[in-house]
Amino acid sequence: MGTSAARSSLYLAIGNVASKVIAGVGQAMFGVLLGPDAFGTYAFVIGIVTIANIFRDGGISDHLVRLGPRVDTRVTNEALAGAIATNSLAALALAGVAQLVGLRPEHAEVGTLLVVAAAAMPLGSHFGVAVGVLQSRCEFKKAALLFFVQAAVQVLSALALAALWHSAMALVLGLVISAAASSLVGVRLARINVWPGTNGWARGMTMIHQSKWLMAGSLGTALVTGGDYLGLGLSWTNALLGIYFFGYQIPAQLGGVASSVGQVLLASLPRATTAEARQQLLMSGTSALGYIVAPLCFCVVLVLPLAERLIWGDRWHDAVVVGQILAALFPLRLLLAVARSTRIAAGEYRRWTVHIGVAGAGLFAVSSASGRLTTDPAVVAGIIGGFLACTVAAMTCSALRTQGISYVRALRVVLEPYALCALLAIPPLALTQLVTGDVIAPSIVAALAGLAIYGALVGVTVRSLNPQVWHRIRAVASAPFAQKSAAADVDGAVTPRVNEALRK
Repeated sequence: MGTSAARSSLYLAIGNVASKVIAGVGQAMFGVLLGPDAFGTYAFVIGIVTIANIFRDGGISDHLVRLGPRVDTRVTNEALAGAIATNSLAALALAGVAQLVGLRPEHAEVGTLLVVAAAAMPLGSHFGVAVGVLQSRCEFKKAALLFFVQAAVQVLSALALAALWHSAMALVLGLVISAAASSLVGVRLARINVWPGTNGWARGMTMIHQSKWLMAGSLGTALVTGGDYLGLGLSWTNALLGIYFFGYQIPAQLGGVASSVGQVLLASLPRATTAEARQQLLMSGTSALGYIVAPLCFCVVLVLPLAERLIWGDRWHDAVVVGQILAALFPLRLLLAVARSTRIAAGEYRRWTVHIGVAGAGLFAVSSASGRLTTDPAVVAGIIGGFLACTVAAMTCSALRTQGISYVRALRVVLEPYALCALLAIPPLALTQLVTGDVIAPSIVAALAGLAIYGALVGVTVRSLNPQVWHRIRAVASAPFAQKSAAADVDGAVTPRVNEALRK
């Protein structure tokens, strides 16, 4: 990626990594304070809330990013009016669904939680618009700060409530508090109005109409994000669903890195003036993402059994294998950020809606069927993880092909990092598996040795076989320390120096 894109990726990555660290610490604490039943109830609630989020912001946030420099006060007010209107309607619809769900005695608590969760949707309207405005200006440092505030408030407030109230209600209330706080901070950072005004309301529906396909595509995204919880929740007990949900949340904390790259690609692609520049940006971004997230995911596979013993004392032993399986397949799943950014930046809203809709419906069907066939969370994790890995890899190759990249090159840039990092993980994984037992000290030494060996193997191999990627990752890491960092690059202007970097 060019210097501007590299620096922007790092800013977002730092913010997202910080957010995920907060979320990871929260996950560890929630595992101590709450049990499988509470996590299962929360997972079922999140599955329904995610579906309701198809109307959240009306797809306006992504539409603002694509408008880029054309976003001004008038456009922002229209976007805010549209977001408040759609989020309020979505909250009312979710409250209605809650009444229906609560009619079943076994889901009475879920119905109550859904009503509370509905309040987070209108409260978060300003946050969504602020994110779109900041990214349209390429103010990625402020966007990263906003994401961090959202995650930190959600985790800290939920932890405080969970310590007093050992139920899923603590997690849901954390969503509501976070929505309100992040909106207040977003108004300040993005310098947007609190109220859209008369003109904003008059033209707000126009903004919704322009982003209707993005809103429709949100249904597929919602199913890909939470369709497995919803499908499994129809046939599993809360305790079983809680084990799967807890195992999934461990590798899911790495999604922030992919989100960072996807957000920068979405903002950078419209500014790449030639097809060659766009292809280079996509190939570089996809390859760098693969070589960053794949080693991280396999590190999770290596240390998760030991971490579970140290943090939770075998309380979540059944979720360890689930987390390992999902982490091993997660690198390909995270490439969804590349496919999404490529389609939206090219204005292919309808095609993206169709593709993500098919993937989401397929995940829901696969989850429902596998949940009825077996109650083994590990088996289900393998089925769901394998389905999503193959589906997202195919979607990413298809999206890259629309930018003139051949299927052979696309398949290579998608699979090469994953296959290489998976093969290199075998020796350290075998080492950690050999050293097991009741004594914890040898397991700690083996895990640390495995991580060191794996890091060395990945570093040496990538530097030898693909030096361009190695130098590109180093460029991303050193971007903030480069002298005379071009502030205009971050604030939205693409300088001649960056264009030259893109061409190279």
